[in-house]
Amino acid sequence: MDFCYLNCLAGLAKLEEASQTVELLKDELNIMEQHLREANKKAEEVLLEVTQRAKESEKIKESVSKVKDRAEQVCAENFLDYLEQLLTFPNSIDCQTNWY
Repeated sequence: MDFCYLNCLAGLAKLEEASQTVELLKDELNIMEQHLREANKKAEEVLLEVTQRAKESEKIKESVSKVKDRAEQVCAENFLDYLEQLLTFPNSIDCQTNWY
């Protein structure tokens, strides 16, 4: 056999092997792309859920803030009432002691 012919056969064999390798890599790529699509879908679902929970949390935070503000207002009003009573208390005692 001719040396050139043998080189051609060896080259063809290498091309066939490379072709098979490319086909295997294509199959692996298809599988990986499918996994990637599934992972992206799950990530989108998680992102939607996180966004929804963040909105719900913001509503709860606003509600709690309103309750807190109202509670602080009530406490301040009560404190002022009690402070006024304490300030007038010594005058009440003076009036009672002078009564006798």
